[in-house]
Amino acid sequence: MAKIKNDQYFTNKEVAEYCFNKAIEIIGKENITEFIETSAGKGVFIDCIEKFTPEIPYQAYDIEVFDDRVKQQDYLELDLEYKKGRVCGFNPPFGRNTLSLQFYKKSIILSDYIVFI
Repeated sequence: MAKIKNDQYFTNKEVAEYCFNKAIEIIGKENITEFIETSAGKGVFIDCIEKFTPEIPYQAYDIEVFDDRVKQQDYLELDLEYKKGRVCGFNPPFGRNTLSLQFYKKSIILSDYIVFI
């Protein structure tokens, strides 16, 4: 099987909506102050944020931009301070590899909640 550029796997709309709404149900919308989309891809989780929680601000980043709501930025090099109630996620690099662990470690420093699917 051919390697996919930047190991990018894009989440489909139905899976994204289910996972997003389950996360909101577990965390509680009232506990969330901001979302950080750590690897925004084509913006499917941004669509969820805007559709289901439009009152909650967000920032979205990716090393390759496919959507004008996304800032081109390596999340691991993002200079940002911790914020109470922040949620970091949603579809970062996954598996048992160094990159997924780096995303996890960065997220626990910046936020109260991590939603990785």
